[in-house]
Amino acid sequence: MNVQTSEQDFGEAVEHVNALLFEMNNPFGALDDATRKQAAKEIGAKAQIDFEESLTRLKELMRSCNPLQVLAHIEYYDCTMLSQPSVKQEEKDNTYQPVQQFAIELFQALFLTTPTAELLVRITPPEVLIEINSVLHKLGDSYMMIGMGEHWDENDPSSHRRALNRHIRHHTFAVRNAGFQDQVMAQLKDLFSPLDSEFENRTGVKLSALVVMWENLSARYARKMNEDRRHIFEAFRSPTAQEIINAYSQWRELDSESFEWLSKRLKISGGSVKVARGICFDHYDKSLMEFYRHELNDFVECYPGNVDPNKLRLILIEWSIQIEGLVGIEIERLFVDNPIWKRPIIYHPEISWFYWPIPQLFHSFGLEMLENLLSSHPDLEVLYKSKYRSDYLEEEVSRKLEAANIGASIHQNVEWTDPKTNRVYETDVFFLLDNIAVIIECKSGKITSPARRGAPERVQKEVKKLIEDASEQSLRLAELLTNSKSIIRLRPKKRPVITVDPKSIRRVIRLNVTLDFFGPFACEVRAMREAGLLQAHITNAPTIAIVDFETILHLLPYPAQQLHYLARRAEIERHLGLEGDETDLLAFYMATGFNIGEVEFETNRRLNFANLGSQLEPYLFARSAGVAIKKPMPKLTIRWSQMLSAFNSRRFNGWLYASFILLSVAHKDQEEFERQERQMFFNIASSPPRDDELNVIASSHGPQTRRTGVLSIGVRSVSREQRSRMIENAVGDFIEREGVNEVVFLCHNVFDFSVPYWVAGLHLPKHP
Repeated sequence: MNVQTSEQDFGEAVEHVNALLFEMNNPFGALDDATRKQAAKEIGAKAQIDFEESLTRLKELMRSCNPLQVLAHIEYYDCTMLSQPSVKQEEKDNTYQPVQQFAIELFQALFLTTPTAELLVRITPPEVLIEINSVLHKLGDSYMMIGMGEHWDENDPSSHRRALNRHIRHHTFAVRNAGFQDQVMAQLKDLFSPLDSEFENRTGVKLSALVVMWENLSARYARKMNEDRRHIFEAFRSPTAQEIINAYSQWRELDSESFEWLSKRLKISGGSVKVARGICFDHYDKSLMEFYRHELNDFVECYPGNVDPNKLRLILIEWSIQIEGLVGIEIERLFVDNPIWKRPIIYHPEISWFYWPIPQLFHSFGLEMLENLLSSHPDLEVLYKSKYRSDYLEEEVSRKLEAANIGASIHQNVEWTDPKTNRVYETDVFFLLDNIAVIIECKSGKITSPARRGAPERVQKEVKKLIEDASEQSLRLAELLTNSKSIIRLRPKKRPVITVDPKSIRRVIRLNVTLDFFGPFACEVRAMREAGLLQAHITNAPTIAIVDFETILHLLPYPAQQLHYLARRAEIERHLGLEGDETDLLAFYMATGFNIGEVEFETNRRLNFANLGSQLEPYLFARSAGVAIKKPMPKLTIRWSQMLSAFNSRRFNGWLYASFILLSVAHKDQEEFERQERQMFFNIASSPPRDDELNVIASSHGPQTRRTGVLSIGVRSVSREQRSRMIENAVGDFIEREGVNEVVFLCHNVFDFSVPYWVAGLHLPKHP
């Protein structure tokens, strides 16, 4: 829920992501194996004790506060006001650190497990609020450490499976929001709108209209918070303490009794301006529950179009849990399967209003909330799962590619026949761009609740359903395109047959796109192989959620970069253990181009880039809110960007592969290449022709297993034949000297450095 109003509120935008590759010190490195295991075991045991003590203390504090007031307070401050990037920077050194959304969810559910007869406090004391904040932090931290020090055997797949399952539980507990608000809301509307008519016939309410209703309600929250903030600071600009009280009371339209009470407090407390502000803040804080308490009519007003209030009320009740509604539930279930994720509203049949203390839960779990409504209509639920989810995902992948101006015909539901078996297979999305084929499998199946809780059998089932099966499907067509000696015919749905000559294809890129969000787990391909969940031969097809797929296409400006990211993404995850999610990995690519040298092939390494994506967040949050700020760009020199742009515009034969070679040059090497190039141009242009003049700058890049070359050839005014001969000689000499067979050459007129190149081309080894 955004309350930001200006560019500055989103934090500092960056032009380029900064990433520093370094080796982390092992905190247990000085210990022998037995001592290290014992130390880890003790940390895990301590975490278990801290967890149990924190949970016990939180239950005690629940009975020392007004939980509704606490929910309003920590939602308003911790999860809204203090979560803004600009405020985070100012508050980072303060002792009070905001809790994250998952902690507020836990507190709400724990409140609903508590009998109201035990809740006797009306106004929560400030010291209790502060301790609740501290205990929630400790509870979350200790939960994440439970299990540390369990038996570990590097060669035992079961050890790796336990680690992965634990990682999934941690992600389910702590990580929120598959995408940014605009992405998620657009997805929900498109997913559920095909069911609107029938669902409205049965319930009087449209599913997609409920999404708009929440957007309108969220906008109300934001307007109210921004207006209150403005009024408070206007009151606080009053010159005297009493005038602050007067201005505050007038804005809040307080009755005379409340005004007199505030004035009396001011007088007793010394009457300073600082005290007056504190008194007003304290009074305002006690009214925060009003933000989250709604009458039925509030929802009716936010619903687009006409709706029967009584029918909408029934929907809201399905999204609600009664006070005391979770009494008796297993407490540890609340950490990985919290009932409020599907039913976030607090309701009591004897009161008329609804209390929604964490409104952004719809952003986080709107899909689950709407699917929960469908569960009362089994026939619609089956139709949604079997048809609309898959139709939406395939259409959305194609729409995103076309919106990105990829420059190729995008084909859906492509049938083809395996010549060895005569079996007919189907590929969800396929396109050819230059000499590169792209195969995309779309998996719309759900990641089930047991899998999100880390249940071993269900995790294995979901990996097979959404990752392994998709990878096997794309591998079949990839092998046919790579190995076939004859023309291949592909039959897209409702389109003419495509004929593909395998000899024209230099590379095949495979990709799995999911509707549900795997989070960091999707990047842990090596760990899944080590756990026995994935077969090694089918990897090389990254699994990316549709929201991340959209972000990749948006942040990488050229089709060459978009496809290079996907191609290199597969290679990186095949060799290295990765820690981070897709946004973190994208940020790492934007900083480095994945040009990390021989480190890529040190298969015993783990690459931790977690939180690197936070450098992209100011822009992505602002974009979601419709605020224009500087867009971060991949780290390339201006000239390198110009060459990629020229390749994209001119699209000569092999331009895409040539772009891949340019993108395989690290930023510092781009700078050095350009420096030498400029010096060469200056030397030639400023002196008469000589037989021995240096007119070629040559550079090879990448690890030994993936070495490529870039040549810059400077010429004066020469004929086409002379130029061709010079290029041929330069490329031949370079290949013979360096042993590099994949070379991009760029020929320049040394008297005009303003254009990216005069002539460009690509030398590749003969296609087998």
